[in-house]
Amino acid sequence: MLNVVTRGVFVPVGAGTSGGDPRSSSCNSRGIGNPAVKGCGLIRSEPDGRGRAVTKNELIAAVADKTRMPRMLAAAAVDATFEIMTTTLEQGDEVKITGFGNFRLIKRAAREGRDPRTGAPVEIKASKRPRFTPGKALKEAINR
Repeated sequence: MLNVVTRGVFVPVGAGTSGGDPRSSSCNSRGIGNPAVKGCGLIRSEPDGRGRAVTKNELIAAVADKTRMPRMLAAAAVDATFEIMTTTLEQGDEVKITGFGNFRLIKRAAREGRDPRTGAPVEIKASKRPRFTPGKALKEAINR
């Protein structure tokens, strides 16, 4: 099995029929499959060599392909996951996914900034931001 990390998204790709060799699977109707075939798989890179971001639709297609569930159910599962994570963070709680990582809120204090056009001082309000801390298994997968 080939594991891919594209800009923070860990996606297993190419569960083929011969022992998980990604080269043995072919591109299916969702565009997921053999990464060696142009336009297939979630392994893509920009001309400058950087990885490309996986879109929500590509993530849904990968979940549908990996779990062999209809695309509508995969979309509902992905949407429900994001909704639950958002609601949990809104309540001030953490989301801990063992082996993947933790999502938590950090509080940013109010501070004074500068308007870049005029240089005049501007008050920036206090805010909350989500922060992701990768887990051990994700770090190890990235650094193989």
